[in-house]
Amino acid sequence: MRRMTLAVLPMLLCLLCACSSKEKTIQAPMEFRTNLLKAGACTFSLHATEEFDDRVYDFSLACTCQTDGTTEATVSAPESISGISARTDGKTGELICEGTVLSFGVNPDARLAPLAVPSTLVNAWAGGYIASSGKDGAEECTVYELGYGDDTLKVYTWSSAGGVPLRVELALNGEVLCRGDLSDFQFTGGNNEAAETNLGGRVSGQSGS
Repeated sequence: MRRMTLAVLPMLLCLLCACSSKEKTIQAPMEFRTNLLKAGACTFSLHATEEFDDRVYDFSLACTCQTDGTTEATVSAPESISGISARTDGKTGELICEGTVLSFGVNPDARLAPLAVPSTLVNAWAGGYIASSGKDGAEECTVYELGYGDDTLKVYTWSSAGGVPLRVELALNGEVLCRGDLSDFQFTGGNNEAAETNLGGRVSGQSGS
């Protein structure tokens, strides 16, 4: 009996360590989601790149996003279209740019409209399925998933040790649609009720990077 007990103890310790590791993997994105939902909104600058038809498009946006889907993004670069703004109310599925209603989301050619990227990011952070999260060097890399019809859009987010988003990558069916760097991220607003009503059933215990 004593030998069996000694043999079982290492197995129990391994299981406990695995459970502890799994909890730590989702702790960072869950804390970030809780803070975002409590605040109700955030602002940040996005400097991103998209590739389309063998051409590379660089753009910079000043973004104000609410967790209910309401978003406003203003172009700060390139200079030729600087100052153009777009907004969505998060309900109609429409992107309104300078008074013109545009299609919102992933286009038939699998491109994501640049001015729709900020809203997509916040939708993923606030309510997307957390497929995996883990350390990538000094940063935390979390993979969020959003359903787009029969497809799944993956939103990769690299964050600092303090939970501030630093870099993002959006991919559909294995194809990268957009890569970007974030700066000047801040929580704004004061919607404290959202944190309690939007956390359930959204998290996977898988680990990875």
